[in-house]
Amino acid sequence: MFNVLSLTPKWIAASIVGILTVTSVTEGNAAPSCGQLTLAGERAKMAKLLAATGYSSEQSSFLMRGSRAAFHPFPAASMTAEARKCGRTAIQASVLNCTGSMLKSSLAETSDPDAMKTASYWGRKKLAVRELLFIGLFHSCQAAARERFERR
Repeated sequence: MFNVLSLTPKWIAASIVGILTVTSVTEGNAAPSCGQLTLAGERAKMAKLLAATGYSSEQSSFLMRGSRAAFHPFPAASMTAEARKCGRTAIQASVLNCTGSMLKSSLAETSDPDAMKTASYWGRKKLAVRELLFIGLFHSCQAAARERFERR
């Protein structure tokens, strides 16, 4: 199997894989509809997933806080009819759902998820690979949500 994470930098590769995966999932209707997701439920599932996959409580808090701050809703004028029907919180929940759906398998492909890298994201200058992976997947899923829910 091709290991896209062996490319440098790793978070770019994860982002590309995320965009491709999310696009195929949303187009294939395999992703849950926005009406099936709640933001509180997706946050709780993500917290459990982070704990189960080796993220420390400090890393989990940082990532959950960062994901809230990094979610950029688009203006109501540019929302599609589907986006208006779903609402911003359901779209945000779908971004977390998407991130979680790829996180475990992406971590399995990473040789050293605890290695520290100098990279500045979400207010930190040095992050573990596992944190960078989450951030890359989150931004990929958010980009896919924009493709789905925003008129261009």
